[in-house]
Amino acid sequence: SNIIRWRIFTIYGDTDGLVYPFVLQWEEDDATRLTRLRAQRLDAPHPLGDITLEQAVFEVVNPQAVRDRWQALLGFPP
Repeated sequence: SNIIRWRIFTIYGDTDGLVYPFVLQWEEDDATRLTRLRAQRLDAPHPLGDITLEQAVFEVVNPQAVRDRWQALLGFPP
């Protein structure tokens, strides 16, 4: 058995009804964690092959205000 540890950072609140994301910080670095998951066969290839998430769509009343707030919150350039 393994003990998996992480910390979670939650930003309470929302912008225009769009709830802020949460962030996980794993106790180990990504390379170590992925190696362990693959060794345990917990990070197997998807049955449909190499898939990617190309977009997420969020419906809000004021998209520009939400975009500006999330850019500032996450440190993305305008």
